[in-house]
Amino acid sequence: MPGVAMQKFSASTLQKAKRIEDEVRATVAELQNVVRVFSQFFATSNLHIHGFDGEKIDTHVGYCNHLLSVAKVHLEAAEREEQQV
Repeated sequence: MPGVAMQKFSASTLQKAKRIEDEVRATVAELQNVVRVFSQFFATSNLHIHGFDGEKIDTHVGYCNHLLSVAKVHLEAAEREEQQV
């Protein structure tokens, strides 16, 4: 599922020791897309027919929302750092 790959890439970006503002900004946009994708899957009424587990999708949405809040903190820090340079 592409959403899981996007989620993992965003998480790895946030774990880097040094992040530039544009990179974090792109990660925030990516995470917003991931939340949208997972939420659309979750909203589908026939998840089980297609082999999707609604509980797992809900877990992914929660984790991505958590990453999004972390990313916003990193974005603020990156913005401050670039303003100082």
